[in-house]
Amino acid sequence: MDTLFKPGRLFLAAAMVMFGIQQLVGASFSIAVPGHPWAVEQPLWSLLIGGMFVVAGIGTLTRSRARLAATVLAVLFLLRALIVYLPQLALHLHDPRTWTRTFELLAICSGCILLARTDRAAGPARLLFAAALSVFGIQHLMYAQFVADLIPSWIPGHLFWAYGTGVAFIAASLSIATKIKARLAASLTGLMFFLWVVLLHLPRVAGAHLNGNEWTSALVRAFCKDIVRRGGRVVASDVDEAAARETAAMLGEAAFATRCDVSKLEDVQALADFAESKLGAIDLVVDNAGVAVGGRIGDVPIEDWPWLIGVNLGEMSSTKVGVTVLCPTFFQTNIAKSSPGPDESMRQVAQKLMDAGKMSADDVARYALDTAAAGRLYAVPMANARWLWRLKRLMPERFLGMARRAAISQARKFGVKVEL
Repeated sequence: MDTLFKPGRLFLAAAMVMFGIQQLVGASFSIAVPGHPWAVEQPLWSLLIGGMFVVAGIGTLTRSRARLAATVLAVLFLLRALIVYLPQLALHLHDPRTWTRTFELLAICSGCILLARTDRAAGPARLLFAAALSVFGIQHLMYAQFVADLIPSWIPGHLFWAYGTGVAFIAASLSIATKIKARLAASLTGLMFFLWVVLLHLPRVAGAHLNGNEWTSALVRAFCKDIVRRGGRVVASDVDEAAARETAAMLGEAAFATRCDVSKLEDVQALADFAESKLGAIDLVVDNAGVAVGGRIGDVPIEDWPWLIGVNLGEMSSTKVGVTVLCPTFFQTNIAKSSPGPDESMRQVAQKLMDAGKMSADDVARYALDTAAAGRLYAVPMANARWLWRLKRLMPERFLGMARRAAISQARKFGVKVEL
């Protein structure tokens, strides 16, 4: 079994160094690092945690500092779980995302403890890892369709693998907790994780820069998937009915689809009637429809304005409706590619900024739903956007000058000539 510590230590070191680099880059450019339960948004803390990850990751590869480095990592992950996520778990017991993040941290913590080879802590670490595997297994069984959607299309039997993985997690958990064939169970679990990285995650990472996410359909799909994952039911609507039906088909019996052109009042009323007939009372409305035109206000043809206003603006009056406004900056969508307008250079700059976005539609949807659940008005997913929003409120005139210079700078960066 000792021979497995060498590759295990190498994998842990590589992961910690990469996580650290992510945090350092995010802090340097004020970019939120989405998805990871150990990610922090405050630049100072992000720099500190990122530096500790890099140093500790390298330390696990040295003979003299491996135990100390693994212990430091274990303490970091344990404190993050206890201080940040366990209180959230107590408040949101039915949110699977909080369960996942809490036990991801505890699972890595237990692995670091075992790598540190601290005899007194080995028993609790083993039980902690077994508990994490049982949580992962139960979630795979409860949200099998969501898991199945993540499996590459070339692998047949998506639901079979989703349920099979859940059963494997639970079996490994029982084996490790009872010490019955524990080494075999731990080895096979490690092999399963490794195969996921090779077959699932590396191809997704390699293809991320090619993922354009088809504008509203992608974000609608992301919202629907996350709502269903949280236990809800949804009606997906789109001016492209085929896209809405494709989204509903991915989510199974929890989703319905219909066509809606939000610029037409009769379509909106028909959507409301359809949703009430399928779901009953409506708890959440995600108004995600939007279009854009590339060009200055004075250059945009007058006939485009009714279309812009009809799609982008709406009115909702009620004394018992909570509102959350989603204000993302650039993320991976194709809205610019489908936007007409008299100024092609502005459209090119917008598309390049979106292609360079660090957040996906799934990340934006998750952040927006968490913000709405917390009852906050503004959902601003990107850390740099939150700083710009504060600057605009404090010094609006200075902000406008900075925005103008930034627009010119970005245009030059992408080799596009823009006159402002």
